[in-house]
Amino acid sequence: SRLTFAASYLALPTIRSEKALEGFLRGAPANILLRYRHDQGLSARIRARLRAAAPEDWPDFDRLAAELRLSPATLRRRLRAEGQGFAAIRAEIRLMRARQLLRDTDLSVAEIAARLGYGEPSAFHRAFLKIAGTTPAAFRRDALSPPASTAGTAARR
Repeated sequence: SRLTFAASYLALPTIRSEKALEGFLRGAPANILLRYRHDQGLSARIRARLRAAAPEDWPDFDRLAAELRLSPATLRRRLRAEGQGFAAIRAEIRLMRARQLLRDTDLSVAEIAARLGYGEPSAFHRAFLKIAGTTPAAFRRDALSPPASTAGTAARR
C-alpha cells in the first residue's frame, strides 16, 4: 500500500490550527485512509456558511447555533468532537480571504482589514502575523515576487 499525491501540494499554505492538527494526528493514519472528517460534517457546513458571506454578515455563535437548529452548548460540543472551534474556523476563513486579497488585489492593508471586519488595521496586522507567521506586507511581497529563475540551470545541462 502507498499514499501518493502531487508534489505541488507541499507548497500550499497550512491553514489548520494547532488544535486541529492535534486532533488530526490523534486519528492518524485512519483519517488519511478514510475521508478526513474536516472535509465533511458540521465544521464543513460552518466553513461553507462563512465563505458564502462577507465577514460583516457573519453570525455570532448563538445566532449560528439557532440557524443550525442547535443549542449553543450542542454546537460547541459537536465542534469539539470534530477537533474544531468556531473562533478558529472564523480565523481560518479570514486568513484565507486575507491571503487572496493580498495576492490578487492592490487594496491597502487598511482596506483589507476593513473588508475582513477588523476595527483597526493594527488588529488585522497582529492577527495575520500570529496565524500566518509573517506580516501582511511580507506575505504580499513574497506572493508577488517572481519565482527564482531556472534558465541558467537548464542552459548548463
